[in-house]
Amino acid sequence: MKKGVIVGIVSSLLLVISMWLPAMDVDGSTGSFMDATAIHTDISSFIWGIVFIGIIMAVFAFINKKVTDIIGIVFAVLTLLIGLLLMSVAQDAADDTNAILAQTGEPEEVGVGFGIYAMIFGCIGAIVGYIMNLAGRKRA
Repeated sequence: MKKGVIVGIVSSLLLVISMWLPAMDVDGSTGSFMDATAIHTDISSFIWGIVFIGIIMAVFAFINKKVTDIIGIVFAVLTLLIGLLLMSVAQDAADDTNAILAQTGEPEEVGVGFGIYAMIFGCIGAIVGYIMNLAGRKRA
């Protein structure tokens, strides 16, 4: 297998796994996106959609055809933008919560968990893997 295929598959699977990694950290207590689907059932289709896209991206990297590499890049860029949006929203929520807790005198610290960073890193890695596949292809 080519290096681009391996990078694409591993990065896509990192995107899938990131949905179970901590997305928010509240004073040492963490919560993942999958934990949120149990509480808020209205977002479960969104989270499972990201998991499905990650699996499709891994399959596209394994197929390693020009069209699947291009479609994989499109999926990875869209998922990267979603990840950046989620990180921005989570950081804003953490900042607002910390400001409220500071006013009330509560010593808790709220922050973004490493699951969101894993999602972003997985998307960037998938893009790199797909580009490696496209660059390593022989010109016709």
